[in-house]
Amino acid sequence: MDEHQNEKLLECASKYPIPKGVKISYGTAGFRADASILSSTVFRVGILAALRSLTTKSVIGLMITASHNQISDNGVKIADPSGGMLTQEWEPFADLLANAPDPQNLVKLISEFAKKENISFGGVYSAEVLLGRDTRPSVGTVATDMGILTTPQLHWMVRYRNKGKSSLESDYFTQLSNAFRCLMDYIPTEMTTCEMDELIVDGANGVGGEKLEVVKKTLSSLVIQIRNSGREGEGVLNQGVGADFVQKEKIVPSGFGQIDVGKRCASLDGDADRFVYFHVLPGSNNKIELVDGDKILSLFALFIKQQLAILNKEDGHQVHLGIVQTAYANGASTDYLKKLGLEVALTPTGVKYLHEKACEYDIGIYFEANGHGTILFSASFLSWLENRNKELASSSEGLEQQLSVKRLLAVSELINQAVGDALSGVLLVEVILRHMGWSIQRWNELYQDLPSRQLKVKVMDRTAVTTANAETEVVKPTGLQEAINCEVAKYTMGRSFVRPSGTEDVIRVYAEASTQEEADNLAKSVAQHEQVNSERQGVAGGITGEGLKMQTQTYEIVNGSYVPVAENKQESPSEDKNNVKLETVGAFQKLPMVMPSVDILYSAIKKSKRISPTKGIVNAAKRERNKGARQLDALMKELGVPLRDYLDKFPNRKYLHPYERSLIELTLGDGNYEEVLGRLNALKKKVNSVGKEHASLCAKSVSKREAEERLAEGIKRLEDIFKSEGKTVDDLLNIAKTLRAMPVVDLESPTLCLVGAPNVGKSSLVRILSSGKPEICNYPSQPEEF
Repeated sequence: MDEHQNEKLLECASKYPIPKGVKISYGTAGFRADASILSSTVFRVGILAALRSLTTKSVIGLMITASHNQISDNGVKIADPSGGMLTQEWEPFADLLANAPDPQNLVKLISEFAKKENISFGGVYSAEVLLGRDTRPSVGTVATDMGILTTPQLHWMVRYRNKGKSSLESDYFTQLSNAFRCLMDYIPTEMTTCEMDELIVDGANGVGGEKLEVVKKTLSSLVIQIRNSGREGEGVLNQGVGADFVQKEKIVPSGFGQIDVGKRCASLDGDADRFVYFHVLPGSNNKIELVDGDKILSLFALFIKQQLAILNKEDGHQVHLGIVQTAYANGASTDYLKKLGLEVALTPTGVKYLHEKACEYDIGIYFEANGHGTILFSASFLSWLENRNKELASSSEGLEQQLSVKRLLAVSELINQAVGDALSGVLLVEVILRHMGWSIQRWNELYQDLPSRQLKVKVMDRTAVTTANAETEVVKPTGLQEAINCEVAKYTMGRSFVRPSGTEDVIRVYAEASTQEEADNLAKSVAQHEQVNSERQGVAGGITGEGLKMQTQTYEIVNGSYVPVAENKQESPSEDKNNVKLETVGAFQKLPMVMPSVDILYSAIKKSKRISPTKGIVNAAKRERNKGARQLDALMKELGVPLRDYLDKFPNRKYLHPYERSLIELTLGDGNYEEVLGRLNALKKKVNSVGKEHASLCAKSVSKREAEERLAEGIKRLEDIFKSEGKTVDDLLNIAKTLRAMPVVDLESPTLCLVGAPNVGKSSLVRILSSGKPEICNYPSQPEEF
């Protein structure tokens, strides 16, 4: 930036100072807090959006909303050029930007980041940002360019604008309406005589109700009644209404009651990016039967699978359909999907992980239980569908196949492929139910949810618990996963996991079993194990959960591992429970042996090349695709697993004994240990990301030659990454050598320290007082000479 730009930025930043004591972080929902403290954050996210636009040379979206939060809250988040969420690689910079303590540090941070990312402020491309807002009063003077929008509308606009297509709000409504009409036209003849009851929608008194009114006017075939639409006098945004309220409380939202018993109802959240269905139970004191995101996903998956089955009757083209869930998905839904013969993948909690994984498939479907999700179609599959549609249109045969192609193309137009969208989601549910001839009760009978219970345990440091395999297994502290497995084995249909919260210092516990009582008991048992771990860290508060009384048992941490002890073991009365249990000295001698980066690389390449294609594949192209994808997957794992092991086995410095913490600082320099481990973690993530990307590309190759080329490209890309960034592994190797050479001191032995200037008689005193024989340094001068 030039001097004028610096001065202008300093001037503007000084108008929006950071509130004292406020620290905010960028998550899946962007930045979110009480609206009264967000002015500086919104200003700085505007800078973030401009920088992102300059970097990508694309239009970026900025949405001001707090979704399902109460009306006094607000938030701000970025929509990337694809229409999806801000790339994870920029989230740390977003945090630094929002928390820069003063204008001077803010300008310095921006200048350094711009230099690092090669962002030019004087080039021919100027930043372009689309602004959107919901109906909260706190956004009135902030964003006016695109007006009042749902969050998914803004994401859709950014995506289509960057594709060079018209992206007005009217274009959004036109696309949804046309796609809905197409799907209605393709409903089987025998189902067109079935009359659908009126759908009643809870608009959460947010922007979604207003937008759904627009959709209703354009679709005469959609029989819909909208309540809590946000009109004056109807109620307050998200207060006793909305998808989040309905899903968590499992009671009717405001404006619904016994007059709605048995009727098909849906509830949107405040900014219309999630939705759930429900029907009111008779004589139930306003209780409901919830149809959540897992059931919505199952309905979509069943419909898509049926269309692909029709399409593949006469066509050998294999379509890779994938279902993506988190560990929080009800186990009954996962079992149902697997019984349909569908591939189900699990990811860590968070829409960004679900969306990323779904992108790997020809058709990827993901949903969270809260009703946030969508369907993604790959560009290559849509291109194939378009060509197949033309082929079938020119033939007098294959009418059934042609209808399935048209339905799939219409679904790709109706569903919002940028982000979860309650409006398009509700429309798709309605047309599928009409297609199937199903009531909401019939839909809800796809499977019966297993009873579940969620608890949380307060801890001093949530990072003390680390997980793997999409957060379903505990890696640290060792022994805790074994304890959980023992508890799970006691219950019918038992399943449980723990994971650190992403926003607060708590460990979350999830459990499910065949009955609610068993689910509650399993959750309590697992939480007790984690509670002991937290007590060892000195945290009061324990476990929280609705109506659950907890009992405490005794456990201890031994060398970083979780070990249960006998029930009759007595605690020392003098034990201070407010002290964190630290490792004893000697941790450096337990460090793993680190292989040089070149050895890891060439060993991984050698092992991956031994991988053969799955037996029984006759087609040459399919065999080569299979071999290439398997070899790339193996190479990724052979490179990534050692890195993961190093990250697991090199201890967090704050859990080391103070003596060894000091040794790290003195020998390696302040922060170097953490910096190398941070680079190693980044390398591991890059290897996994690139490996998955190229394995997926290889699996989608249309010919043997293309598969061979994709394999070679993938190997070279991974090899180049490891060669260019493998110095991190070698740096870790040197750290391990240095630390293992450190002496181990028995700090339990009584120790006397003599401190003084050189050559004043310390060694002579030691000789007089003890049997020790200290070395006497030979100094050029003696004390008497001074």
